Amino acid sequence: MKLSKGALAGLVVFLVLVLFTSVSVWQTLSPPVDGRSATYTAEFDDATSLKRGDDVTLAGVRVGKVGGTAWERQSDGSVRAVVSFAIERDVELTENARAEVKFADMLGVRYLGLIDPGGAAALQRGDRLPTLGKPPTDVTELFNGFRPVFRLLDPPRLNQMSASLIGALEGNTDVFEAMLIGMLDVANVMLARQAEIERIANTLPDAFDVVIERRDDVEAAIEGLTALTENLASRNDDIIALLDQGGSTMDKFATLLDTTMPDLRRSVAAGIDVSEEWSQNTEEYRGLLESLLRTGEAVNHYGDYGSWLTLYICTLSVQVDDFEADLFNLIGGTHSEVCR
Repeated sequence: MKLSKGALAGLVVFLVLVLFTSVSVWQTLSPPVDGRSATYTAEFDDATSLKRGDDVTLAGVRVGKVGGTAWERQSDGSVRAVVSFAIERDVELTENARAEVKFADMLGVRYLGLIDPGGAAALQRGDRLPTLGKPPTDVTELFNGFRPVFRLLDPPRLNQMSASLIGALEGNTDVFEAMLIGMLDVANVMLARQAEIERIANTLPDAFDVVIERRDDVEAAIEGLTALTENLASRNDDIIALLDQGGSTMDKFATLLDTTMPDLRRSVAAGIDVSEEWSQNTEEYRGLLESLLRTGEAVNHYGDYGSWLTLYICTLSVQVDDFEADLFNLIGGTHSEVCR
């Protein structure tokens, strides 16, 4: 089969148009770096979804493209992501520059955003940004923040709402009513908790102000807690031994209580009897205490200003059962005139 010159010319023109269109689309979707470029690298704890060819921006203006990502083992054994990127050569970065992985759209496309406040020496081509980059936002963690709201909903209604949302996305218009009812449930939950939400919103600024004002104290408390935890971790064996000794001590104490429990019960019962006796004769005991107080004051009065108080023992006897003996009479003593 032979092609005519006209058909061959048409085929060539078609192929040229296809090639031109493909190059135009590629240039539009993935424009190259204008002019000569300079390559730098940045470290991240996490560079998920960032890939070769993603845009690099500085203050929101596109200045380059991501060259690639790789992992690198650190001296402490941890692993970090290293991202290489190329930017226009006439764009200078300083040592204060830092990089952030950001979302370009809701489909998950990422780009590398550069922030350079200046005020430091310029980086040389091929250098690594001194400041650790900011990883992308954890969308899963973000959506997990709505869990308390969904927990307040009735599980069957929540399942119905999820099925309605999926059906609506699939083009089923009959499920919009159920989806709207589910959205009303969420709104009702928010309205029912409106007072609590407003109170939290009103108190949060004050709480943040207090935290900011006491920032040094908060940092010191966190550092102290960290040091305490590390110290406890380093003394783990001693703590275990102390707990074992404490358990043995408690066992001995329990044994002691078992052996002394009858005496302890009798002491408690006697204390109860004394308390009841005191309660029933409160006035008599009160009079006794008042008389003792007056007696003490009188004795103290006689001893003031160098006065002398002479005490005489007039009788000294010993009694055993029914037998009683006066020691003074046994030794042939006589009472003084004071005791007669």
